[in-house]
Amino acid sequence: MTASLFQIRNRPDLTLDKCKEQIELAKNENKTFLRQAFQAHLAFYHLSNLTKARASLTNARTIANSKYTPPAMQARLDLQSGILHAAEDHDFKTAFSYFYEAFEAFDSVNDSKMAQNALKYMLLSKIMTDNADEVNSILVGKTVSKYSGPETDAMKALANAAKKRSLKEFNETFSKYGDQLMEDPVVQKHFSSISDTMFEKELSRLIQPYSCVQIEHISKCVGLNRDLVEKKLSQMILDKKFY
Repeated sequence: MTASLFQIRNRPDLTLDKCKEQIELAKNENKTFLRQAFQAHLAFYHLSNLTKARASLTNARTIANSKYTPPAMQARLDLQSGILHAAEDHDFKTAFSYFYEAFEAFDSVNDSKMAQNALKYMLLSKIMTDNADEVNSILVGKTVSKYSGPETDAMKALANAAKKRSLKEFNETFSKYGDQLMEDPVVQKHFSSISDTMFEKELSRLIQPYSCVQIEHISKCVGLNRDLVEKKLSQMILDKKFY
C-alpha cells in the first residue's frame, strides 16, 4: 500500500480512492477473520472439544472488539459465550448473563428465532441454578411475553416439574416436548445433568418427611431398581445433601 501511495502522491483523487479501497479491504478481511473464528468455535463445540472452542471464541471476541461489530453478530457471540460457560464449567449463573444480553440484542434487531433460543437458555439457566420459581416471572415480562409458544411452554413445564421435585412430571415433559427439548443440541447436552438433578430432587421429596425409610419402598415409588436408588442415596449423603 505504501508503494502505491508513493507512486500517486501527486494525484490526491487517486490517493483518496486508494485509501478507501484499502479501508474496505481491511473491513472485509476483519469480517472474514471474525466469521472464520466463529465457525471454528462452533465446529469445536459440536465436536465437544471445549478447550479449542473457548480459544476460538476468545479469538472471535478479540476481532469483534477491534472493530465495529453489528448487533446481530455480537448477540451470536454472547449466545455462544453463554453456551460455552454452561457446557465447560456448568456456570449457569454467568451463562444467564450472556443469554440475557443475547436475547436483548436479538430482540432489538427483530430476530425472533434467535431471541427465542436465547430466552429458552435463560430459562434453562434458572432451572439449573435451582431458581425454577423465577421462570414464571421472566415469562410475564413485557418484552418476553411476545415470544410465548411451544419453546417457552416446554421450559415452563420443566420448571414446574423442578419446583414440585417430580421425576414423573420431568419425564412426561421431555416426552411431550421432545421437539423443543431433545431436538435442541444445547438442552440435550445437559439432559443427563438435568435428569440427575431431578432424580435427587425426587428422592429428597420422598424421604424428607421421615427419619427412617426403606430403600425398597423408595425404589418402587420412583420406579427404579433398588441398587440405583441405594447408590444415589449414598452419594447424596456423602455430598451432604441431607443427613
